[in-house]
Amino acid sequence: MANAIIKFPLLNPVKMVRATNVQDYFWNQQIPSFETQTDYVQKFQQGDYIQFAMAFNPAYVASANIFCQLRDCHYNQTYGYFQPLPIAFVSGDFIHINFKLTLHNPTIPEGEYYIYLYCPNHSGSNFDLFYSEKISIKATHSDTILLKYSNEGNEFDTYFYLDYFGASKTYFQLRVPGGFPSDGFNPSSIDSIFQDQTYNTTLLSSIPYNVKKVTFGDNKGIPDWLIDKINRVLSCTHTYVDDVQYTKVEGARLKPNFMPGHPLNVWKIDLIASDNDYSKTHYGRDIINASGLEEMAVEVDFIIEPNTEDETVATALENGLMKPKKITLGAITAGVAEIVSHDLGLPNYIWQIRDTNNEVQFSTNIKDPDNPTTAIKIVSEVDVAAGLELNIVGFYNI
Repeated sequence: MANAIIKFPLLNPVKMVRATNVQDYFWNQQIPSFETQTDYVQKFQQGDYIQFAMAFNPAYVASANIFCQLRDCHYNQTYGYFQPLPIAFVSGDFIHINFKLTLHNPTIPEGEYYIYLYCPNHSGSNFDLFYSEKISIKATHSDTILLKYSNEGNEFDTYFYLDYFGASKTYFQLRVPGGFPSDGFNPSSIDSIFQDQTYNTTLLSSIPYNVKKVTFGDNKGIPDWLIDKINRVLSCTHTYVDDVQYTKVEGARLKPNFMPGHPLNVWKIDLIASDNDYSKTHYGRDIINASGLEEMAVEVDFIIEPNTEDETVATALENGLMKPKKITLGAITAGVAEIVSHDLGLPNYIWQIRDTNNEVQFSTNIKDPDNPTTAIKIVSEVDVAAGLELNIVGFYNI
């Protein structure tokens, strides 16, 4: 049996094909002749990174001369060099390393690419070449989700740590078509119920949680090699879908929606959020910008009229707040205006009135010294020009 020289974990987010081995094929070369002949292009977005692991036998491969590039499919031009992560691990006859490239824009423009990996022997007289399946890179691939994954321990022929002490992990990324369909949401609970002999029932405890069905594949489906990688990703202890950590529901399996004669398929599985939160938490660091304020869209109706001595110029109707919509006011008659807002109920809240160039025309804190516990209002005078269109913008000052 020939000596093992190079290994690629199946957990890698990309599939590498050995160019000099007649037993290794690209996916579209393996489609049975009686099925639809099609192609599949793997998707990544600008801002994602591609990281993959490999292991090589240093007795046969000159590690100092290995290099990995991202090349354009049409002109074979190099657009990026994969860099090895600083830590390599030795296991038996193999050295394990991870290569990584961040897909920066505009360094790597939109287009179709492939990964080119060159692995020479020590004399340089022989070498192995490996190519990835085709990769499409765009600013945005609609209807895709980003899987980010790592593991508590080095398993699956993959090394997840950035140091020899296990203090810091590295994460891989895999972008796939799919998402969470609306009909896949399933509220559930684990209940403990007591019933006496006459079937009087008492709920002793109940733990609510939500199950979400995730779909992998768009209307065209995905190939077997990709769903195999997804299945392995879901076996990792730390798996994130668009930055939210999920775990497979116990006993859940990927289920296909097979299309006869078609080599691409859609797959589904039930997931549960790893953190079963009982509150929706907002963190200050997520909503503070350089000025200490962050815009928050507020859905409130406003009526703007010329000011008189006996009427309020602007009145906020109590039809719901903090909804994702910013109101653009129509033309306002020149003069002095008042703004009154009710039932905001938030401390440190600020209104700003801006023109269509986003220039602040007026800013005020909300105060209600007469009735601080029930309603909060502002009454302020604003000078506005004739025909000027304004936006009312809500801020929360941390």
